[in-house]
Amino acid sequence: MLIKKKDSISQVNSNGFALFIIGLALAGFLGGAMRLFLNSERAQARIISEVQKKFPEWNVAADRVELHLSSGLWPGVTVELGRVQGLRKVECGRPELKISADSLKIPVGLWSLVTGQNKVGFISMERMDIEISEKACNSAEAPQTGKSKSTQGQARSSSLDLATASESLPTSLGLRAINDEIRQRVEGLKISELTVSGLGSRQWSFKMAPLILKVGSPVVLQGGLSIWSQFERGEIRQKFKLQTSLSGPLLEWKLETSVKEGEVAWSGQIDEESKTFLHRFKIHQVPLADLLSSVYTAGGLPVQPQAKRVWLNCDVVQGGGFLNLEKALQVPAKFESCRLDGEIGSLSVRPQVFYLKEPYFRNGPLTVDGRKISLDLIFEALSLSKMEVVFSRLGDWTGVFEMNSLKEMVLDGVLENIKVNVSHKSLRGQETVQSVKTYGHWLDPLLKLKLEKFNVLGGRDDR
Repeated sequence: MLIKKKDSISQVNSNGFALFIIGLALAGFLGGAMRLFLNSERAQARIISEVQKKFPEWNVAADRVELHLSSGLWPGVTVELGRVQGLRKVECGRPELKISADSLKIPVGLWSLVTGQNKVGFISMERMDIEISEKACNSAEAPQTGKSKSTQGQARSSSLDLATASESLPTSLGLRAINDEIRQRVEGLKISELTVSGLGSRQWSFKMAPLILKVGSPVVLQGGLSIWSQFERGEIRQKFKLQTSLSGPLLEWKLETSVKEGEVAWSGQIDEESKTFLHRFKIHQVPLADLLSSVYTAGGLPVQPQAKRVWLNCDVVQGGGFLNLEKALQVPAKFESCRLDGEIGSLSVRPQVFYLKEPYFRNGPLTVDGRKISLDLIFEALSLSKMEVVFSRLGDWTGVFEMNSLKEMVLDGVLENIKVNVSHKSLRGQETVQSVKTYGHWLDPLLKLKLEKFNVLGGRDDR
């Protein structure tokens, strides 16, 4: 008996299509049943319980928990938590952290589930808020009275030790452990908007939008950063660009911002295993008025200087070897260049090494060269009286400042083109002092000033 080839092919195609339909129906049934089970209240409670076990110091809650049986185009499990709330368990009087997120998606690959790995996929969320405040103490948590003096003394000693320990820097950052932990646990992270705010006596916040963590070799964290802080005199807002790179024990970073036409950048690197670090702080063509305005708003100056059309350029570098982070602060830094230019004249700092702790200038005084410094404009910027009755022009100063400490300074230079108002009976005039030698010594709060070698050109009769 002969079977036609066409009939055989039709029978095979029919059987294959039937198997495909049966498999699709079975997969749909099993997938629907599994999803129904995973999205049940019991499964959702189990998921929250597992999260709570992994973070025992946190109280975690979510309005909804959903599981999706796909991770993009590939099979997998994606856990989605809606309106996540987290509150860190702390004692009263300690900083309290409260975290909230609109939606948190955590993809878990099937291979990770089969092998029992804790690594998750690329985590994403739209918005995350972190609030930092001090936990208040109620009557039940208040310290009990009637304790013995020895017990109270031990408590004071213990609190003092804790305060001292909190103020000291850690001996290490544990960069390699952080690098390994990130690579083992997550494939990446993206938060469209992360806000951290403080609710203490002075409100502040910083925001990253977006925050992106790329896990590879190296691990890269980057994003746009904005800082806001409220002071009695006003508020300060500033936007930055942040990029960090972590490869084993080596951490590199760069933080930069724009101030009108100028730029400020802080970049550096630290190798925790070789115990070396190098970082640089650079200011390029920043208007001095904007910088001093921020310092005044923060309470660093009694009056707000009006230093218009003056620009600051500065380059400071610090680097070397260190035993621990506290010792790194003892490594000297160096002014490679620092210059102030504008209508008030020019000030430039000679290259000099200095320290971040007293005594600051152990290798000799910090020397600043001044050229054509307009005393009239400086007095106006600082809102000081120019004594117009005596002087119609205070003149321009050229010379050298030598700063031995923050409370002692010596100056030596020449003051030129001073206009002095003079009068005799009904006659009024003006004398021009072409130059006068100046020498001064300031030792807080006392200033000694010596003027000599007056060169008077003559005057003008204003009758």
